[in-house]
Amino acid sequence: MRQNKSGVEIEGIVLVNGDEGTVSHEEFLEAFTRFVQQQGWIFAGATKQSRPE
Repeated sequence: MRQNKSGVEIEGIVLVNGDEGTVSHEEFLEAFTRFVQQQGWIFAGATKQSRPE
């Protein structure tokens, strides 16, 4: 259960710029987790791979 902590809720998509290729779900999660931990923050939620239609 959450204690009285402030946070930011994110709902969106992260896209690769231009012709820079692709990013796998695992690659993104590793980078995102590293960033969050370096800030001393915690991420709680779900992620999924997005595919072009």
